[in-house]
Amino acid sequence: METFGAIVGIIDILARTTSKLHDLQKKVRGAASGIEVMVGELDATKEALYTLATKITVASSGTIHGESAKKLHPSLTACEHLVQAINTRVSNMTSTKSSAMLKSIRAVLINQETTELFEQLARILNAINIVISDLEEWVM
Repeated sequence: METFGAIVGIIDILARTTSKLHDLQKKVRGAASGIEVMVGELDATKEALYTLATKITVASSGTIHGESAKKLHPSLTACEHLVQAINTRVSNMTSTKSSAMLKSIRAVLINQETTELFEQLARILNAINIVISDLEEWVM
């Protein structure tokens, strides 16, 4: 896995997903607070990945080695899978006809699987932040 390219790919998926959520938020006022929470969590993940990409670029011209790479690989792989699963759920919500959209959004927002996806994403975000801290120490 080419680390920098993987990060950029995940950031792209996150950007598309948050864009879809913003579009949904404009269409449906009843689920706005739940959508805001999802957007906030995805934006936090995206920001951490931007920071990570910047640190990697500064530290070693786009590649990292050793212990940091070992720690990062599983987190990035899991993050990519989770972000794709979240993107699929959001895409399914946006494809619903407007009359059923609010029910669909509420169902996804309170769904146990959705909650678990975001809990897993939070744990991965913590792991990515640890790697960022390691890189900050390595660069200094």
